[in-house]
Amino acid sequence: MRKVKSVFFIVLVLAVSVTVFAQNNSSVPSGKYFLTAFEINGMDMFEFFKMMSEMADESSGGSLEDMYIEFQGGGKFFMAMGSDEGEGGEGTFLMNGKNITLSANGEELKGTLDGNKLTLEQEQGNDVIKMVYEKK
Repeated sequence: MRKVKSVFFIVLVLAVSVTVFAQNNSSVPSGKYFLTAFEINGMDMFEFFKMMSEMADESSGGSLEDMYIEFQGGGKFFMAMGSDEGEGGEGTFLMNGKNITLSANGEELKGTLDGNKLTLEQEQGNDVIKMVYEKK
């Protein structure tokens, strides 16, 4: 009977481990997440940013729809900066639960990934910039 309990315990531990592993891996982002919100110090700047993007679109060929983060395999990402000419940068990302850290060129952006919503925050001097990206 003791042997049966030991085997049952081992099977239970393995089942829980596999479930936790699958849940952790399912939260790894993939695909494109598009910019849907932009705030500076809590003030919604998205409409202003959208208007400026549309004005720039006339001269540069880019648009707000060209601002996205594309998560690739192997913990890599590409961040498009709003130009249809592929302007942007590459980097790596790390997940820890819902927390995500994007790293590129010695800089880090920290945030959270909740379902299809990626929220990033960055301090620049006295300003706090918040960007929300959503997978579509």
